[in-house]
Amino acid sequence: MQNTININSKTIEVISPEGQKASMPLTEFFKKANSAPTGTGDASLPPGTVHVDWKGGITVWVHETPPQVWNLKWIANNSPRPYGGAKYRDVAISLPYIVIVAVFEKAPDGSHVLAANNECFFRTAPLTSCEKDELLVPGLLNCSLFGPVGGKKIAVNGHSVVWICSQYLMPQLHELHAAPESRMRGSFDMLYSTLMSTGYNFSSDEHEYSSGFKESTGVLLDHCKKTLGQKSQHTDPRKAAIDAWVNMTAKDPDVGLKVPWHRTGCTVREVIDRIYSHHSCAREKDIDTADDIARIVMNNPARVRPRRRRGLQI
Repeated sequence: MQNTININSKTIEVISPEGQKASMPLTEFFKKANSAPTGTGDASLPPGTVHVDWKGGITVWVHETPPQVWNLKWIANNSPRPYGGAKYRDVAISLPYIVIVAVFEKAPDGSHVLAANNECFFRTAPLTSCEKDELLVPGLLNCSLFGPVGGKKIAVNGHSVVWICSQYLMPQLHELHAAPESRMRGSFDMLYSTLMSTGYNFSSDEHEYSSGFKESTGVLLDHCKKTLGQKSQHTDPRKAAIDAWVNMTAKDPDVGLKVPWHRTGCTVREVIDRIYSHHSCAREKDIDTADDIARIVMNNPARVRPRRRRGLQI
């Protein structure tokens, strides 16, 4: 048995084999039928975007920044607080490729707004395949882990793999009154600035399992010992590791590509699929058959009517 589809000048109605009925105005049907997701719509992609993915109202941008020496605002070794009123200093450190996975969700007006579960990773080579290229743990503060490194995968169910702390970013996004086509780019620019330009502190170490930097202190110190033969007088590995990183960068501006950063065990595709799972996404299909038409109409619960039976008043 098949769906029955009735169309008049203003309405399209679907009757399922079980007798369930649903209808919607033709104008609304055509709007939904012609709104197959394009990922970005009219939004302009920031330079460095290497992949765009979408599914069920969620759009994902994968952005890659090439390796370079960065001047960052880092928590000072003598800071009186670990975060919130912390004292900062400027550090110059060599970073490898930085991969940002930015997540956008569809707003009621049809535009896309930045979601809260954006992620950051390192790589020591440029991305060439979402299916095969593994992502590395970013050796940065403000990038939160929810489980220990060292296993096959660090991903913890119900959490991002490596979450970009965006506590103070999200309220700002509500004040972003840009045109819909500019909203995605503007939101991404704010996310990028939040990651790379704000102060790095120990908030992730205090509030989540750990930070990417804290988990990377061992590999940084080991690499410094092998390359420079230096030992630190700091008892806190985090203070010793950032000083070692600065010293290694002064000797070798490409050292960020040579540090054996921890593996996540996840490819880009696996991270994206986890994001879709968190958002309970179902991929939107192209309209090829009468069943695809019925799916659009039936997926409007407010218009679904149960079948009336004789002698039964509903």
